[in-house]
Amino acid sequence: MPYPIRIQVLIKENTKYGEYNDALYFTQDEYYSLTEDDITKQIFQRVFNWADSIENAPEPVPPTKEELIAQQQSLLEQKAQIEAQVAELDSRIAEKNGNVR
Repeated sequence: MPYPIRIQVLIKENTKYGEYNDALYFTQDEYYSLTEDDITKQIFQRVFNWADSIENAPEPVPPTKEELIAQQQSLLEQKAQIEAQVAELDSRIAEKNGNVR
């Protein structure tokens, strides 16, 4: 058989965290060797693991001093760009009013 057949069992569960969508994949032999209860248990385990990963997510790693400095520098650069744009707009508005700066 040149192309093995895979059987897909779609998972679509509504949880308190929203809808969980996934799929289980089996070869024909695997699929036909399982009972409905076996598949239900696998689906339950997938949904449980997903919910558990949300409930017990690791704490975010706080940024390093270097990362904070880089973020600050980026914001200061953005601030300077915005201030230059505001000054340009002020000038253009003044021209429209006949007050050249």
